Amino acid sequence: MKPIKLAITLSLALASAAVPALAQAQSAGYGYGQQQYGNAYRGDRGQVNALNQQLFQLDRQIGRAQAMRQLSPREAYGLRGELNQLNREVAYASRGGLDRGEMRNLQQKIERLRFKVERNSRDGNRAYNGYGNDQRGDDQRRYDQRGH
Repeated sequence: MKPIKLAITLSLALASAAVPALAQAQSAGYGYGQQQYGNAYRGDRGQVNALNQQLFQLDRQIGRAQAMRQLSPREAYGLRGELNQLNREVAYASRGGLDRGEMRNLQQKIERLRFKVERNSRDGNRAYNGYGNDQRGDDQRRYDQRGH
């Protein structure tokens, strides 16, 4: 009878000590006791996922424009470098949660890059094959006035 009584008493003592510690750990939130603020994502990655989706679409748009010879390799390389920098900024900013200012700043940067991609794909600088005419063969500068 004594061992059963001892086991019950010991388990009650452990449970009573564990309940306050558990409540204290839950009140601290995620991470190492960092205080969440304002409109931080608080575990909801909806804003971050939306930004990552926009960056993915920009990457596809750069790839399509390069495949269609609307962007030269040099232009595509520069735009991809800016895209990779933006990916790093989104990853860094999303670690502690995004407030309105950070979200607005990242959205503006994405829009500026989107505008650059569209502008560069329409500027007429195509990918050249190194022989003075572009890949489509529609460069008429190689012919003189008589058509030779």
